[in-house]
Amino acid sequence: MATDEEREELQAKHRKETKELRAKVQALKNAVPKGDKKRKKQATEEIAKLESEMATRHAAETAALESGHSEAASASAASASAADAHPEEDTSIEESDAATAASAATGEVASGERLSKAARRKLKKDQAAKERDDRIEEATKAAVNSDRNVEQRHLTALLSSLSLQVHQVEADGNCLYYALAYQLHNRHRESDMRALRRQAADFMLEHPADFEGFISDAEVQGDDQSSEGSHFERYCRSVAETNEWGGQLEIQALARATNRRVVIYQAGTPEVTIGEDSSMPPLRLVYHRHDIGSGEHYNAAVPAEDLDS
Repeated sequence: MATDEEREELQAKHRKETKELRAKVQALKNAVPKGDKKRKKQATEEIAKLESEMATRHAAETAALESGHSEAASASAASASAADAHPEEDTSIEESDAATAASAATGEVASGERLSKAARRKLKKDQAAKERDDRIEEATKAAVNSDRNVEQRHLTALLSSLSLQVHQVEADGNCLYYALAYQLHNRHRESDMRALRRQAADFMLEHPADFEGFISDAEVQGDDQSSEGSHFERYCRSVAETNEWGGQLEIQALARATNRRVVIYQAGTPEVTIGEDSSMPPLRLVYHRHDIGSGEHYNAAVPAEDLDS
């Protein structure tokens, strides 16, 4: 298993690459002439391709880091076991194997000639690099058909057919509210997200008959059975005050509170519309079942021509 330090190093690398990609995506958006639909479509497809490639590469590197340590530990244990059983043979066998491998690789070492320590270190380093590259290649092939990437390809095709694209928000439990707040205010602010949470909670409290029966007796985040109020009231307080993940009940409350229809797109199933007909444009959500590191997740779906958002 990889160490925490190695994981943090890889995560830092991934964060840096994600930041660089965002800058590149913004540059692609800014390069599209206003009103040029062909260039807009090309830019949208290129952005989707870049994001998919990065997600696949990050998944492969993460898998390679973990599997590499597992394999190394197994190999080390086997080597240690063999050395314990035949300590007198260990050094000579190791040197012989290294010399044979180096000879086969370069053809420059005569039979029976011992390698220098520097040559052995270089050989070991080269072999480790090759094994790492092989693991990354195998993990990349597997990642292409991972649940997340299959879902992402389906969603990209679906949204592209509707001239929509994903606007990503943080996967921190507040994703539903950030995705809706962005469309309502055309900006990304925590204050807007918190206001939507309070609006959802207030609407549910004002219409308990429409919501209370759908809330189970299971504890909610931060629920204190001894605190004041019914379970339903504590649930609504959790909606307003915590980072508890929002779902269909909260979408229903916000659709009615804002007098807007909410359309939800997901891979493999028809779109779902919540709320009454309205003259206002709908709010659009993309529901991900297999988002990396967070499982279920909501993003906003915005018009593809709105590339400066």
